[in-house]
Amino acid sequence: MTLRQLKITAPTGFGRPATVELDGEPIGQDLRGVDLRIDADEIVTATLHLLHVASEFNGQAAVTLPEETQALLKRLGWTPPAEDGG
Repeated sequence: MTLRQLKITAPTGFGRPATVELDGEPIGQDLRGVDLRIDADEIVTATLHLLHVASEFNGQAAVTLPEETQALLKRLGWTPPAEDGG
């Protein structure tokens, strides 16, 4: 498991959001939450919950991810699918 530098700063006042950085990059605007777990070996596991829109669609669509989302996912080890030749 690759360890990443995660920094979470608690809000400094009422109505202010926490800040979250992954490897020095701010990612809080892309998150709806973070769960932290510390196992017996004191390894911290962070589960990042990305923002998403709950809706329903039934049909074909070309699906893309914003570059910022792709960059975040790639930093977390995601490999994008191969492009369609057609």
